Amino acid sequence: MRKNVYLLVGVFVFFWLETGFRKVFPGSHLVPQFILVFVAVFAVHHDLKGALQIGMFGGFLAELFSTLYFGTAISTMLVAAFFAYFLTRNATLKTLYVSKGWIVLLIVTAAIPFWVFFYNSAASSLNLIIHSGLRAFYSWGLLTQALGNLTVFFPIQALINRVFHE
Repeated sequence: MRKNVYLLVGVFVFFWLETGFRKVFPGSHLVPQFILVFVAVFAVHHDLKGALQIGMFGGFLAELFSTLYFGTAISTMLVAAFFAYFLTRNATLKTLYVSKGWIVLLIVTAAIPFWVFFYNSAASSLNLIIHSGLRAFYSWGLLTQALGNLTVFFPIQALINRVFHE
C-alpha cells in the first residue's frame, strides 16, 4: 500500500515538474518528458499490469494540459509502458545497463510521435479534427527531446531503485 502511495506521489511530482518547465520554457524541446520517462523506467523494472496502471494515471494527468485530441496522451503513455516492458523482457536485456537503457528510451521517444500521428489520423478520419501530416510530428526537435529525456533517465531510475529497494 505504501509503495502505491509513493508511485502516485511520484507521478504527481513529475507531472508538476513537466508542466512547470513547459510553462517557463514554452516551445523548448529540451524540456524532458518526465512522465514518459517515469512510465518507461517503471515498466522496465516492474510487471506489465503495474506499468499499464501507472501509464494510465500518468496519461490522464498529461491529458489535462495536452493540446491534442482527447485520449492521445493516455494512449501514448500506455504505448510507452507497453514498448518499454516488452523491449526489456528478452533474456539479454533483463539487467538494464547504460547503453540498453538509452536504447529503450530512444525507441520509446521515437515511437511516441508515430503513435500520436496514428491516433490523430484515426480521429481525423472521423472528421473530428483536421488531418496533420507525419512531418508535423517528426522534426529535428525530436533529437533535442531525446537528449532532454536522457538527462533525466538515470536520476529517475536511481529514484525508483531507491524507493523500491531493488
